[in-house]
Amino acid sequence: NIIIGGKYQHLLYKKLYETPEWNNVAALKNNCVFTVPMGIAAWNRYGAEMALMIPWTANVVYPEYTSFDTVKEIQNFYKTFTDCEVSAEHAQYMIKGLMPNGEKEVN
Repeated sequence: NIIIGGKYQHLLYKKLYETPEWNNVAALKNNCVFTVPMGIAAWNRYGAEMALMIPWTANVVYPEYTSFDTVKEIQNFYKTFTDCEVSAEHAQYMIKGLMPNGEKEVN
């Protein structure tokens, strides 16, 4: 598995799949390359959302051992800690590391 974070994560993700030297890497062959989810900030940064990053990572790395409902947990987390309602659509944007409008931070 490969997890890519940062402002340019979507560009790097695309570049990995376009670069021939990476074609034989198991993570790419098995579609096990992920971008870091993003809410108020990227989940891999030092903040409260790290509480979501840990089970999300377990879910993508070891799906056969976890049953973390990411959308539901995102909704519960933000309601509990920010008193904000997060739609399932916006939760999906977060999971994909997208901004609230569904766009990539950098194209």
